[in-house]
Amino acid sequence: MNWKALTAVLLLSSFASAQELPKVPEFKLDPIPPGKDVIQDIRKGQQAPFDGMLFDNATALRFGNYIEQSRLQAELCYKTWAETREAEQVYWKGVLRAEVESDTEIRADLQQRLAKLEEKNAELEGKLSKGPPWYNTRTFGLVLGVVGTSALVVTGAVIANSVK
Repeated sequence: MNWKALTAVLLLSSFASAQELPKVPEFKLDPIPPGKDVIQDIRKGQQAPFDGMLFDNATALRFGNYIEQSRLQAELCYKTWAETREAEQVYWKGVLRAEVESDTEIRADLQQRLAKLEEKNAELEGKLSKGPPWYNTRTFGLVLGVVGTSALVVTGAVIANSVK
């Protein structure tokens, strides 16, 4: 296990959790000035010169403020969203950087291990290609058998001659 890579990932995750992402504000429209909206239908020929609706001053002011609040809150929501995305991009770039560094270190470690294993394998193959040690060869066994048998025969002959 590569401890440097593990430490890097743990430090990065603690760094990322330390950053607080901005909270998206609640989208809420407040009636300014407060009160009940009064909307009255009118027809052409009545006091207004057009077909449509007639608002009292407070209602018209509230509707204007709703439009302005909507514009401001939309800008705020977009700004918050953009900041959140930027923070997420920084986080994921850091995660990617840590993964690439970890991968590089792990690959280097594995390549070193593979090189050592290949060297050991070549050494063992070299020993096998030389054959068994000299005392495990067929020739040594044959020579030892002949010498041992000859020694027994000679010893037996010496003992037989000395008994007569």
